[in-house]
This record gives sequence, structure tokens and C-alpha cells, in this order.
Amino acid sequence: MGIYKENIPKADMLMGSMRSMGYSFESAIADVIDNSISAGCSYVSLFFPTDSFQKQAVGILDDGCGLSREELFEAMCYGSSAAEAARSENDLGRFGLGLKAASLSQCRILTVVSMQDGDISAYSWDYNYILKHKKWFVNELTIDEISNLPYIENLREAGKTNDSGTLVIWEDFDVLEKSSHGQVFSTLRELSDKVQDHVALIFHRYISAKKLVIWINNAKVKAQDP
Repeated sequence: MGIYKENIPKADMLMGSMRSMGYSFESAIADVIDNSISAGCSYVSLFFPTDSFQKQAVGILDDGCGLSREELFEAMCYGSSAAEAARSENDLGRFGLGLKAASLSQCRILTVVSMQDGDISAYSWDYNYILKHKKWFVNELTIDEISNLPYIENLREAGKTNDSGTLVIWEDFDVLEKSSHGQVFSTLRELSDKVQDHVALIFHRYISAKKLVIWINNAKVKAQDP
């Protein structure tokens, strides 16, 4: 009988390859919203920068069930849930790849902050760090680091009425920077309109049935029924 040997994929090569899976910006946002729906949320708030002088970041906030520190660490792992495992009818995620693959197709730094029972934890994938160290190192943020994250005040504010929820943050838009010749802010402003049209269509049944409310920078998205 042959010998079985562990053959771990190279972190920089695999993550780099998965960044090129062909997501559009708006479809990547929709993939993250899929996770929010799976977490039983009633609303999703999308945040885009409104000032060129503020940190260029996109945030996706929901009021779903949230994750504990241990659950969030597991969720940040590539392939974090078995495809053959039993899933609820509202669980739109597959193979434990959607959130990571979709997000990192658009940015180099993905941070997920989650609140459960009032406790906040956060982990971050930084592709720049992965390229340097070539290992699967995910960063657990300190309380001070969490406090300095963009849009974190929106999660804390939501926590006053609901002690659970999750905030996904995208930063370092290398793909957009190249395609827009460095005009990241103006491109994100244009993409927010595309995202609005896309999610209004994709999630129109949830919106129409009043199962989900989606906001983009405090503007409520209206369903577009094809």
C-alpha cells in the first residue's frame, strides 16, 4: 500500500488564483449578502466612501446572528463548511468559499467583525502579508485595532438594539486602482449605483416580501422585479 502524504496548497499561489475567479464588483457584494441572509438578518447596510479624504473602504453590515470568536476564526478558513452538510433552505452559501473568494477578488484586505451576545471579535486576511510570508496567517485584531476600523461605529450603534451582527470590510482596491488609473474614490461612487441596481434585482423577492431591507449609504433599495 502506498503512503499518504499531506500536500498543503501554497497560500500565496492559491489565494492569488482564487482572486481571479471572475467576480464582478456587484456580484461579489451579492455573495456577501448571501451570507447575511444565511445568518438570518432582517437588513443589510452597504457603506461606500462619501469623501475622497476618508479611508477608501466598503462596508457590508447585517443584523444577523453573528459569530463567536471561535466561530469567526473557523468561518475565515477557506473551505470552512462541508458541501455535503445539511443546510437550511435559506442558506445560500456553498463550500465555505463565497465570502473569502468574492471579497478578495475585489480587494487585498478583507476584515470581518462579528458581534454575538454583545462580544465583538475580528479577523482579517491581508493578501500583502500572505505574499510576503507564503503561509495561511489570518490576523486576529486587538480591541484597539477594531476601534479604528472604518464603519465600526455603525456596528456598535446597531448593537444597542440588537446585540448581534456582522460587518464585512473591504480595503486596498488594487484591481480598481489599476482599471481606473488610480481613481478609486470616483470609481467606487459609480459602482455604488451598479450595486444598487444589481441587488435590487437579485434580491427582489426578499425585498418585496419584506424579509430583507437593503440600504446603500442610508438610501433604501427598492425591489426591481423582472
